[in-house]
Amino acid sequence: MNRSSSAELRSSNKQEYLDIHAQNYYEFGYLRGQHLRKKIRIANRVFNAFVKAYKLSYKQFLSYANNYIIPDDYRDEIQGIVDATGLKYEQILLQKLWIDIYYGILQPSKMVEKNIGACTSFIVRNQKNQCIHGQSMDFGLIFLFSLL
Repeated sequence: MNRSSSAELRSSNKQEYLDIHAQNYYEFGYLRGQHLRKKIRIANRVFNAFVKAYKLSYKQFLSYANNYIIPDDYRDEIQGIVDATGLKYEQILLQKLWIDIYYGILQPSKMVEKNIGACTSFIVRNQKNQCIHGQSMDFGLIFLFSLL
């Protein structure tokens, strides 16, 4: 790990965020995985609950994910998260792609019975032309199952 790379949990207006400064994508992923290990593991359980709740196949999701072209930089980031969390590469890949698969493949091909998933998104731009993008995932059914 490069000495100039760092990660720090910060707070602004009661909103916590992880401030990461990394020299490359692997270090970015590693620091992210290191500081958010518990949340990433919970996200893995949520994904598994999603698959179960919608009566889908994990292998089918993986086959869809393997059709995406993942640039090397993002593969490095995923590998960093894997190394920091102890999860498998495919588990992190599916976390990164499950929304794309849901909206890009499952919904258009009517592979899910009801469209009970949604998201809310907003972008704010300041006077310096800097943008912040926020998005929520509104999947009530799977979050219910993840709490069981």
